[in-house]
Amino acid sequence: MKHEIIKTENYLLVVEETNVPKIGKWYYNSDNSNLFIIVNDYPLPKSDIVISHLPLNGSPILEGVDLLPPLSLNQTKYIKEYQQYDDGTHVCIAYSNGDWFCDCGLEGNEEAEKNADLILDKLNDSYTEEDLRIAIQQAFLSGVERLEDFGKVESMLMKNIQQPKYPIGFECEVLDTAKIGFTSTVPMNLTTTTPEGHTQWIGTYIYE
Repeated sequence: MKHEIIKTENYLLVVEETNVPKIGKWYYNSDNSNLFIIVNDYPLPKSDIVISHLPLNGSPILEGVDLLPPLSLNQTKYIKEYQQYDDGTHVCIAYSNGDWFCDCGLEGNEEAEKNADLILDKLNDSYTEEDLRIAIQQAFLSGVERLEDFGKVESMLMKNIQQPKYPIGFECEVLDTAKIGFTSTVPMNLTTTTPEGHTQWIGTYIYE
């Protein structure tokens, strides 16, 4: 089941329309980007109920609202591919959209392959900025011909890391009610429970 995500300064939100305001429930007003909780029985302004969320920037969890799973450190998948040049085939690292940015050396060269894999590990897994700078530097110092590209490559990578992409949606895994004997046709989102006792959705973030 796909849900649209609304990003505010302090939260990622999944909301749904409702005509029945309930005390103790969190709501989001899209007209002024405000979150509020119903504490008294009064007419509800034009707002949607918050059904799941992810706090950003150290913001507190909205009690009584399901959680979205944590965002991974890096949402761009980096892959190793090989591009043919006039002087032979080289090991390269590429964005998933095919934009080349780092040439590590000749295909089949053990050191070049090692450096390429090192950069990929840092990009696709857990890394610090300093880790990545060292990995890129090692690749360029291993005999890469286009040393003049180094500063441009490093600056571009740092810029992308420092400006993380946020998802536009979330696709929640759905429980097959038929397999457990339920007759309800209403989809049921798969969830788990965090160590702190909060209900957390299971699924995949959707990016542009």
